[in-house]
Amino acid sequence: MKTGRDVVHAALLGAEEFGFGTMPLVALGCIMMRKCHLGTCPVGIATQDPVLRAKFEGAPEHVVNYMFLVAEEVRGYMASMGFTRFEQMIGRSDMLYSKAQLPATQRRALHSLFDLRSILTPASSLRPDAATLNCDGDGALPSLAAVLDQRMLTALRARGLLQGSAEENDTEAAAAAAGASSADVGQTPHLELSVSNTDRSLGTLLSYHVSVHGWRRSDEQATVAQAPPEEPTVQVLPPRFWVRLRGSAGQSLGGFLAPGLLLELHGDTNDYPGKGLSGGVLVVRPQAEALQSGFVAESNVIAGNAGLYGATGGYAFFRGMLGERFAVRNSGALAVVEGVGDHCCEYMTGGRVVVLGPTGINMAAGMSGGIAYVHDPQRRLETRAGVCNRASVALLSLADSDPIEQRELVHLLELHVRHTGSVVAERLLAIPRAHLFAQFVVVFPNDYRRVILAERQAAQRRREQLAAAAVEEVATAKTTMTVAVTTTKAATEATPSPSPSP
Repeated sequence: MKTGRDVVHAALLGAEEFGFGTMPLVALGCIMMRKCHLGTCPVGIATQDPVLRAKFEGAPEHVVNYMFLVAEEVRGYMASMGFTRFEQMIGRSDMLYSKAQLPATQRRALHSLFDLRSILTPASSLRPDAATLNCDGDGALPSLAAVLDQRMLTALRARGLLQGSAEENDTEAAAAAAGASSADVGQTPHLELSVSNTDRSLGTLLSYHVSVHGWRRSDEQATVAQAPPEEPTVQVLPPRFWVRLRGSAGQSLGGFLAPGLLLELHGDTNDYPGKGLSGGVLVVRPQAEALQSGFVAESNVIAGNAGLYGATGGYAFFRGMLGERFAVRNSGALAVVEGVGDHCCEYMTGGRVVVLGPTGINMAAGMSGGIAYVHDPQRRLETRAGVCNRASVALLSLADSDPIEQRELVHLLELHVRHTGSVVAERLLAIPRAHLFAQFVVVFPNDYRRVILAERQAAQRRREQLAAAAVEEVATAKTTMTVAVTTTKAATEATPSPSPSP
């Protein structure tokens, strides 16, 4: 959205909410240098450099003024169409028409390519009782009291899993209240819910309460064990709270999901799944009925654009393809997906991404950290121009890589099979390891690779030094024991035997 005309078009097509991104930044002084990832923004917006930040001249009033100008333009269009209130033009697609000033030949050419009649047909003409405004209720503004996260939070508190829960000391009653016995924990979900695309940011409110109150301490508390720096952990331990969802979820499923939470969706979801993932586990897989009817998961899109945007930790498993900009600015999450669109791993600084299917263009643009494993037996990343942006990364064969990367890929594939039942991952795990590794390309940022290799060499030297010290200590101990035995033997031989008694 940039202008009032954009808002009017969207409203006439049925939109009730509008988002602005680029233009408010421009109002604050952004000059579109496209250096956000470098930290050298010349107008002080996308930088932490105090010298550059001093150049920032934006003010909230600039954005307010821009929004007033947009509203003024919208009001002008409303007056020209005869609307007195904004709600009156929502869904009035009959007010849209093709440009009359286009030449007839060009209009015919466009109509032959794009048939917009279905989009421009008002819903009321198809079904007179169809709602076009506030379709999810009686016109009242959405309330947090009605979101699905409240039901999740109620079940979580009923189990006494959060610190300060009223039922904290009554485990059996808490489990019964949540619909499962304590014996079921770890084998079945704690809660099952149906979702629709109006259910957005599922898990975010729940994660807030987990982060504020913390998990109640218990022997079976699920925490990821710390691993040596040279051997990243790729093990997902049982969650503290497991929710199974069915249906088509809205935007930002599992946004900012906290450690200990597992959201498992049987269905599909909109844009931004796993946005800001912060340690939880997100699983998206097709419904069993679809698979039984012949649905091929790896050939179909199961989630929208910008999945895992800005994730900092946790795990995500998608049995199916995702849209564009997957794992952009990911800094610590581990993910497996069966196909992605353009700009995958853009500006990524950490974590791991496994792609088991096709990729779009411009992969790894600005990628400075983390590793991507791409199933690419045809070597498209290397041979086709534009598929991979190699300005900051190297493309390596997994067969020639360190065994650490090889083991990591195998573990992630095994986890993907366990959580999603993926046929693709299962088929790959069935082939000999040498052939498996030969089919994967490792996308490794150059600077990050140098740091990792230096750390591994330092760790290897430490191990060798410890081993040499241990060998030397054993040799010293043996020498000391030999000297002690020799001294004792010599002293025994030098001692005269006692004379026999008369």
